[in-house]
Amino acid sequence: MDRQLFIGVFAVAVGLASLAGCGGGGTTTEAGLVSVHVVDGFREDYAQVWSSVYRVELKTAGGQYCTVFESADGEAVNAADLAGTSQFMGVGAAPQGAYTRARVTLHDHIRLVDRAGRSHDLPLAGDAGAGMQAGGQGRFTCEFDAPLQVSSGKRCDLVVDFDLANFQVQGGQVRARLQGADASRVRGYAHTGAVRGTVSSLTTSGFSLLQASGRSVAVTMDAVTTVVSQSTGDTVALAEGQRVAVTGAYDWDARTVAADLIVVNDLAIVPAGSTVAHVRGAVTAADPVAGSFVLTPRQAQCVLPNAATMTVTISDITNIVKAPREPGVPADITVGADVNVVGTLNSDTGTLAATAVVIRR
Repeated sequence: MDRQLFIGVFAVAVGLASLAGCGGGGTTTEAGLVSVHVVDGFREDYAQVWSSVYRVELKTAGGQYCTVFESADGEAVNAADLAGTSQFMGVGAAPQGAYTRARVTLHDHIRLVDRAGRSHDLPLAGDAGAGMQAGGQGRFTCEFDAPLQVSSGKRCDLVVDFDLANFQVQGGQVRARLQGADASRVRGYAHTGAVRGTVSSLTTSGFSLLQASGRSVAVTMDAVTTVVSQSTGDTVALAEGQRVAVTGAYDWDARTVAADLIVVNDLAIVPAGSTVAHVRGAVTAADPVAGSFVLTPRQAQCVLPNAATMTVTISDITNIVKAPREPGVPADITVGADVNVVGTLNSDTGTLAATAVVIRR
């Protein structure tokens, strides 16, 4: 079975003068709507395929690049989890005009977890003829043909096909292939969202999520939305100006994320040797007496899981929530449960110390 991975980046109409990172792709000050999607999947050898996406750019016939998606610390994607599903991760914009190629910047290693549960961090192999080359500082760029006409105020789709069925593992390296693909097959898929930014224009039913790009994503909230503090794990209320990470269903037509989990980034100090982490997955073993359980990760924000499974520790201060807002206890974390874990990941042991565990319905 093919596995599909899409990353949607939707532009807003803005003036050309405010477009950072664009070398010019049109002759007016109007921007067009651009959606960027990444598709396809890895062969069945691997249960998980993790990578980090840092940047997606469009290239004009004149050789100028325009950034339509960017994440300073990278957005984690697991291709093995996204069968027939799209994942929306941010917003960008491009001036109207003709674009001929696209360039994607990834981490220079891909993390593969085989069916036996073994994790392999393998470097990407350079291939100048195929547009694959090292970009320095742990980055790898992949450039390919992707003809695209961007019209003022209109939406168009850039589909990046990770032709993973033709990826090859040779000599301890992954030889990758990326290409442009037809966008028409994307629309009918299920769509999820995983976005980060700052809360603005907050109402009782939603808010605008202002991203580092200066563009906003519309986020809606309802009775199933759970909001937790990164530092304490407590259920909290949102406020203007808070930095948050949002996950939920993405509406392809309305271009909104219906939030099911919002994590408020209020952790002032990250413990030495640890990394902030939000991980979703299935519980495969649980020991409420010992205060721990084992999680098979499916999705992640802020971190790449470093093994096929993760040990999660819970304590007296861990807030356990049965979504959306019912209090839970360790005994509610049972084998097979679908959970979101918020906490800090120990870089040496791979153990995730949970401040909050949200049991999804």
